[in-house]
Amino acid sequence: MALNQERSVSILYDLAMSMAGETRTRPLATLVLQRLMHHTGSSCGAVLINPSPSKEADKLAAEVLVTVGNPTLRALEGKPAEWPAGLLSGKRESFSEDWLPGGSKDRFAISLDLPELGCILLFFARVPSHAEEYKQLFAPVMKKFARSLRHCLDSDAKTQALALSEARFRDIFETSPDWIWEINAEGLYTYANNRVFDLLGYTREEVLGKTPFDFMPPQQAKHIGWTFRDIIANRRQFFGLENVNLHKDGHEVILETSGVPVIDEKGNLLGYRGIDRDITLRKRAEEALLKAKAAAEASSQAKSVFLSSMSHELRTPLNAILGHAQLISMINGLPEMAVESAREIMQAGENLLSLMNDILELAALEINGTDMHVEVFPLAGVLDDCVAQNADIANLHKIPIECSTTCADCQVAADRFFLLQALNQLVSNAIKFNHDGGKIGIACRAGANGRVRVSISDTGSGIPRDDMARLFEPFNRLGAEKGQIKGAGVGLAIVRRLIEAMSGAVGVDSTPGTGSTFWVELPVAAPAENSSQYATPPQPAEAAPAQRPCVLVAEDYAPNQAILAMQLSSLGFEHDLAADGTIALKMWKEKKYDLVLADLNMPETDGLALARAIREHESGSGHRTPIICITADSLPADKKHCMDAGMDDVLTKPILLEALQEKLRRWLGQNEPSDAGPRQVADERTLDLTSLHQILGVARPEQSRALVSTFIEAARQGLLLLTPETAADEVAREMHKQKSSARTVGALRYARQAEALEKIAKAGKIQDFKTALAGLDESLRDVEAAFARLQLGEETAVEKLQPLSALGALLVVDDDPVILQQMAAMLDGLGAREVLTACNGHDALKLLSERNGNIEALICDLNMPAMDGVEVIRLFGRTGYRGKLILMSGADEKLLSTAGKLADLQGLRVLGQVQKPVSPQHIVGLLSQRSGPRTRKRQNPAPPEVLPEAIRSGIDKDEFSVWFQPKVDAVSLKPVGIEALARWHHPSRGIMLPNTFIGVAEREGLIGELSQVLTSKALIEGARLHAAGFPLTIAINLSGLWLDDLRLPDFVLATALAARLKPQDIILEVTETGVLKDLTTALDVLTRLRLKGFGLSIDDFGIGYSSFEQLHRIPFTELKLDHIFVSKGVHDPAARAILQGSMDMARKMSLSTVAEGVETEADLNLVRQLGCDRAQGYLIAPPMPVEDLIAWLKRPGTAGQTG
Repeated sequence: MALNQERSVSILYDLAMSMAGETRTRPLATLVLQRLMHHTGSSCGAVLINPSPSKEADKLAAEVLVTVGNPTLRALEGKPAEWPAGLLSGKRESFSEDWLPGGSKDRFAISLDLPELGCILLFFARVPSHAEEYKQLFAPVMKKFARSLRHCLDSDAKTQALALSEARFRDIFETSPDWIWEINAEGLYTYANNRVFDLLGYTREEVLGKTPFDFMPPQQAKHIGWTFRDIIANRRQFFGLENVNLHKDGHEVILETSGVPVIDEKGNLLGYRGIDRDITLRKRAEEALLKAKAAAEASSQAKSVFLSSMSHELRTPLNAILGHAQLISMINGLPEMAVESAREIMQAGENLLSLMNDILELAALEINGTDMHVEVFPLAGVLDDCVAQNADIANLHKIPIECSTTCADCQVAADRFFLLQALNQLVSNAIKFNHDGGKIGIACRAGANGRVRVSISDTGSGIPRDDMARLFEPFNRLGAEKGQIKGAGVGLAIVRRLIEAMSGAVGVDSTPGTGSTFWVELPVAAPAENSSQYATPPQPAEAAPAQRPCVLVAEDYAPNQAILAMQLSSLGFEHDLAADGTIALKMWKEKKYDLVLADLNMPETDGLALARAIREHESGSGHRTPIICITADSLPADKKHCMDAGMDDVLTKPILLEALQEKLRRWLGQNEPSDAGPRQVADERTLDLTSLHQILGVARPEQSRALVSTFIEAARQGLLLLTPETAADEVAREMHKQKSSARTVGALRYARQAEALEKIAKAGKIQDFKTALAGLDESLRDVEAAFARLQLGEETAVEKLQPLSALGALLVVDDDPVILQQMAAMLDGLGAREVLTACNGHDALKLLSERNGNIEALICDLNMPAMDGVEVIRLFGRTGYRGKLILMSGADEKLLSTAGKLADLQGLRVLGQVQKPVSPQHIVGLLSQRSGPRTRKRQNPAPPEVLPEAIRSGIDKDEFSVWFQPKVDAVSLKPVGIEALARWHHPSRGIMLPNTFIGVAEREGLIGELSQVLTSKALIEGARLHAAGFPLTIAINLSGLWLDDLRLPDFVLATALAARLKPQDIILEVTETGVLKDLTTALDVLTRLRLKGFGLSIDDFGIGYSSFEQLHRIPFTELKLDHIFVSKGVHDPAARAILQGSMDMARKMSLSTVAEGVETEADLNLVRQLGCDRAQGYLIAPPMPVEDLIAWLKRPGTAGQTG
């Protein structure tokens, strides 16, 4: 039939009307196909969609959407089928009989193109007339039809996906262990899952249409009702609302309810949606624990009261008994029987006192634990104190104590007071269980495991192997109670508790018949300036022979006053008595006392308050009066309180004469106060030339004499320049200089006083300036007197060092003449060919110019007037000087390190930094190192970024994958988790790291789509890991921009559940800068993620701008320490301090901690020492695909023991 214009218009109108109003896919396609067949005379037809290449080159695969008119075609409907390529493209119109559907009847066809969708095939028995005209006529209509059909197909796909999603979430809701519910604006339940039957015994139908209060007891409903009304009125979310409900059978069920408001697009409240969790068993367990805790605390309190009462009630009368017995035994002319009876009383009393001390101390440790004050201090000092405190009793039994150590410079992190107590107990046991004439050895050696071992060996009878396991049990004396050795059997139990509280260990090795060796291990620590809080006993200048030291006694108990007065008189000391702390403070202000004995418990002002008041008055004066506490409480915690208040030592009641004498000798430095003559050597605290010789290296007598003389003169001139009107910063500068000079010559007491005044001046708190200057002037006169008494002998060589004769000219710049003289003498003694000195920066620059820059090394002070060291370095750099530089100062190491970095930027070759006083070993070590040309560390070039189109293509082609890096327990190194890291398998550039594409994806708006791909892959691969038997936590990084998507929590939850993972298996890591863009939305998203059970980690902590605010706002569960601080923390004190502060904060906030970037053994040891929970880095394992990770975990010694 000819296609004239009228007919063409009619056909097109008919086809347009057939498409109007129909939105269903199959009806629309069928109707259009039927109308086309009608108008063209076709006998049958088919609509084909989604054509794609087939395995055979001359065919195409396409899905048959609908067919009309042929049974064979109808059989293909809804299925993919292969078609001749020419047929679909319209290049062929006739086909062989063996292929065409329906046999030879329909051998001809017309193909109508559906753009970007497929085509329509119309079959004919004869060659169709006007075929090309039909194609041209139908082309516009087919475009419209293709759009309509695609829209219908997309709608069908979305509807199907929605139905699947709805079914999946309904399954999740119905299988949830919690009761999931929904209420409307009137408070009536509109939805409840089947869990309500398990919780309350009601069916779903019985719950719908009722309110939550219908299932509560009346009083509970009233109480919760007010709360809930307030929540609804303010449309607030609520979490963890506890409420009591009644089960259908009448018993009570405690539920924990959480809910969120449901609001429509107009802002109207539609209701609430939430969950109820049964916490009945948990609440009962908590109540039981609280009752048990209350009972235990009451018992502990009763025990503490009893111990305190026993301590006071027993010690006070025992003090009088022992004191009088001691004094009786010293009276001349008494009958021998009376003297012997007094001695028996003393011995029995001392045994009773020892038993009381041990039992009370063990009980206190069990009740209160130990109030440890861990600090860094030298171990050698504690060992020396231990030997000194046990020497008398050992000599009594003719048992020498030999102390040999290979770790004299070793620093430990422990509580000094408790460590000394533990070592004293072990040495006391070694004496007690030894034989007269035996030996005791104390040895110390540092191990390779970052710990130091102190061993105490004896030549006693040894310990049988069967008894060693019970050795540290309280009150188990292993048969010793049958012999003559006294004790309660609690000493070793106390030792173990104390050492383990300091992260140490204690043990014993013994051979019966030969002896035993008890050992203590403690962690080694880096040296820390001013690490010890305990004062070193001062050594004052010598008193005239007729002058007796005077002691102030503050004691309110009259019998104890009398005993102390007699004891001090018998020892040759003057004394004054005060009945309480207030009177004692007034007397101390009016008269100069050499030492104060203060009772701990006194009316009005006790011993602690007295000590604090004295220390406050002494502040800035440079003088410190030794204060010894007298107390009946021998518990470690009480002794710690005394030390914290400013006291120096403790005497425990009852006070034995020998103990009092030892304390007075220790703190006043006198053996016989009444007739002590002048000493023949200079006091080591007043003037210690050993220190000077160590600094000079090779010391000639005239050099030492000249250097000390220069110091005394310079210090006196400096003091004369200071007046009460002098500015505080000028005082601080002068004291800083004098402190360094005093340390150099060995005037250590003067150095301490100068340092104290320097700190006070810097803080602007100088109150009694005249007193402070008088103290310094007195100390300087002591130095001068001590120096006058010294007999300087021959040249002293401390240590033979490598000579510096191979070096060129050395220039020392310092404004302190003492330091200049000392450095010149030291360098000259070390063989330097030429040593130049300059007292300021201008002279140094002049010398540099005169020598045309021919100076091998510059040794420069930092803190100088007019032109400081930093300015000198800058000007040297501008001259083109490229020699070596050593920075020298009494400033802290952090400031020295910063100045070194500035010098490096100026082009100088920094050999290192030294603190004053400079030792020859240090200076030789720096000047002798062979440094090559200076090279500045370069940043790695940034990788070339990719185009956003390449990222889109990579997503479409599935080129992105996820690798995993293990996290391990920092102590045991057992794998506990993994972090998912993105990788791009680029077709031309290979494997690409995230820094090449994540930033581009964020800028171009692709991060959401890319993150969904990566998160899905991470969870799927993580599920494979769990299925392989390694249930490790999976950490996934979230881009901060993705936190703007409110659908994120639901997506992550659905993806995790689909992978058969629980939210508790997953930690989501957010960089601390990641939530800055839209804080409100980010808080919403992160809170919902946490509510669903996911862990939240703040990543790269410390390098952003809002860490503390975010930690306060966001419910994080983990803190990741950035690799920058981990790698620097080993050598950089500032980085280590940041790590330590972050760790302390994390512990207080109950956050677990992960150290990333652990790449060396030193890094690992550092994070272990800081107490970090987990470690991650290349030292453990690099990132790897999941297959390699499973193989790594299966290796012996790696995972087998995942924790």
